[in-house]
Amino acid sequence: MINPFAETNWNPDTAARRAFGRSLVIGFPILSLLLLLLKRWQSGAWPMWPYWVAAIGVAVGLLCWALPAIAKPIYLVWYGFGCSMGIVVANLGVCVNPEFLREGSAIKDFENPPYTVIGESDTRAGDALLRVYAHLSAPVHRVAPDEASMVKYASNNFHALKVAFANEIGAICQKLEIDGQQVMRVFCEDRELNISPRYLRPGFGFGGSCLPKDLRAIVYVAKDRDLTTPLLNSVLASNDAHIQRVVDVVLEKRRASVLMIGLSFKVGSDDLRESPFVRLAEDLIGKGVPLRIYDPDVALRDVFGRNRAYVDEHLPHVGQLVVQQLDEVLAAADVVIIGKKLPDVAGLPSRLQGQFVIDLVGMPELKGALRPWG
Repeated sequence: MINPFAETNWNPDTAARRAFGRSLVIGFPILSLLLLLLKRWQSGAWPMWPYWVAAIGVAVGLLCWALPAIAKPIYLVWYGFGCSMGIVVANLGVCVNPEFLREGSAIKDFENPPYTVIGESDTRAGDALLRVYAHLSAPVHRVAPDEASMVKYASNNFHALKVAFANEIGAICQKLEIDGQQVMRVFCEDRELNISPRYLRPGFGFGGSCLPKDLRAIVYVAKDRDLTTPLLNSVLASNDAHIQRVVDVVLEKRRASVLMIGLSFKVGSDDLRESPFVRLAEDLIGKGVPLRIYDPDVALRDVFGRNRAYVDEHLPHVGQLVVQQLDEVLAAADVVIIGKKLPDVAGLPSRLQGQFVIDLVGMPELKGALRPWG
């Protein structure tokens, strides 16, 4: 059957290149024109030029769909071009100003935004662009240009993700003769976990006794009803890939001795079932990496039942890996992986002696640490 909604010649790679091309093909001529106008204004050819041109001379706002990593090259190119034209480059700045307007309600959305994002090459440029929004009371976030671009793409990708998630849950409900609208209505009432900032900060992989189990269960139910759920099917693979990225970073250090802080899946719990740190430790040991583990949340003598069976299966010699005192192995480690923000980790920066640190929890005081999110 032919899908009437399918674009027969659509290609995702072509679409991505087209978006990149628009950023350059349209953005460059606009910037060229603005630089020429700025040069005329600075030379005194238009002494009464309106105020907004002066503002443009300080801040050039890139179009809302500029791809991340485009703003900086454009700024560098036009900085050099401005110098060659004799323009006072101190007046030249680049801003990325993403819009969050929906078709059909653009004016309403512009006047009532959730926030305004200014990606600025410098404070002066951001100040000039911000004057356009002086009449709005929404919060303002001033970030780097590429960060502003990425906020736009993260937002739209998350919106697409939400639609796909709701549709897959709805499809499973339909197969089970359940009212999917009712399910998602109640789901959205949870403002603490479901519809909230929770779980929306980059970090490490998920684990524990609930999430992986329930994900496998619902995927099995869908498969048993001959229902394809590509999004749900891919979640565990995505989680595994994220863990593997950390393994790869450690392996690049070529058998360096590693201290991993954290073994259970979260602070305050000794649950080791499907902990991403158990998986990380298992992979590192399998590659011959010398490893020691520190986690005061886990007292192996008190680990029983399925919890014990899981760790014995995946880390059969865990008793030889776990240490009770952090300082006894910290000095000897070449790589330190911080997987849990434990109380005695707070003073860690002053105790480090040049080790390579992988920060999976986000400790800003750890200067120079590698983090999976940049």
